[in-house]
Amino acid sequence: MNVARAAKQLRMTEKTVLSLCRSGTLPARKRRGAWDIMPVFGEHVFTVRALADAMNVSQQLIRRMCTDGTLSEAKRIGGSWRIPMSAAVELMKRRLNIGNED
Repeated sequence: MNVARAAKQLRMTEKTVLSLCRSGTLPARKRRGAWDIMPVFGEHVFTVRALADAMNVSQQLIRRMCTDGTLSEAKRIGGSWRIPMSAAVELMKRRLNIGNED
């Protein structure tokens, strides 16, 4: 994945993605003068703000869920949490009690 695509997927600037590549925070390698970034997630990701807005809860609650492991698939990249779509959907199902037989 190139820098522009990674920036779009992670909702960051290209400059930030390059900085994260150089620091080793993002799994990437330099090939022929360009960064080749390994996919962090194979799907759409949510930021804390986007997920909080979608669920109509506070950003603080989402951050706490990332930190305490409730959203165990969330990853911290460059100081910001990124939450995969699958984890967000599961969280929404749990909060709405969808699929519970009880």
